Amino acid sequence: MVNIIELFKNLFKKHNNLNKEELIYEFVSILKSQIINSTGIEVSNIKLDKKTDIRKEYTNIYDIKENIVYFLPINDGYPTCPFEFYNGKDVVISNKKVFSEIKNLDEILIKMTELFDVCLDSDIIIDPYGFMLELTDELEPDYKGNARLVVRKGAIVNNSLKDGRFEDARKYFINRYLDHFIGWNFGLSVNRNEELKNKLEKLNDKVIEMGIREYAGAGFEVYGVCDIVIHGLQHYRFKRGNEKIKQI
Repeated sequence: MVNIIELFKNLFKKHNNLNKEELIYEFVSILKSQIINSTGIEVSNIKLDKKTDIRKEYTNIYDIKENIVYFLPINDGYPTCPFEFYNGKDVVISNKKVFSEIKNLDEILIKMTELFDVCLDSDIIIDPYGFMLELTDELEPDYKGNARLVVRKGAIVNNSLKDGRFEDARKYFINRYLDHFIGWNFGLSVNRNEELKNKLEKLNDKVIEMGIREYAGAGFEVYGVCDIVIHGLQHYRFKRGNEKIKQI
C-alpha cells in the first residue's frame, strides 16, 4: 500500500524549491507511479535507441537496452511498420508474430488487464501502447523465453493532459486497450486462457457500467483475420453494450 503522507514528506524535502502548483503536480505524478508499482509492475524511464548500423526497408529497428523491448503488437490502429529488436547483429525478437514467442504471454496480459482495472479505480490513464517487456532469459536469435511487464513513464497519460480532457482521454485509451491492443492482436491468448478471458470480460463490463464503453474505431490493421496461421493472430470482439457477440 502506498504511504501518501511519507511520500509527500520525502517529496517536499527533495523539492522544497518548487511552488505549490509544481509540488502538487510532482506529487500526483509520483503517486500514480507508486500505485502502479504496488501492483508489482515497474515504471521505467528507459528509452530505446534506433539501430543505425542496420537498415531494412519498412522496418523499425531498435537496439535492446537492459533486456528491454517495446511491447508494441503489430496492429495498433495505424499503418505502422513492423518492429525488430537487436542484440548486436542478431534479431532477438520482432512484433510480427504478436509476441507469441514469449512463453508467459498469457500471464503478462493478465497482469496488464489487472493494472487497467486498478487504474480505472485510481483515475490513472495509461496508453496501452506504452508498455515494455524485460526479456528474462538469455538473449538469443529467435528468442523463445519468458518476460516481465514494464510501464514506460511516458505512458502515464495524466502527466500530459490538458485541463478538461480527462474523461475523453480515459474513454479513448481504455477502449483502445480492449478493441485494438487486445481485440486485434491477442484473440488466441484470450480464447485459450479462461482466467484472461474472464478478467477482460469483467473489465469490459466495468467500462460499460461506467458509461465510457464505445468502439475505438476502425483505424488501420496491418494484418487481418486471414493472417492467423502466419502470424499467430486472431481477433477477439468485446461487447459494447447489451449485445450478443459472435466471435470470428
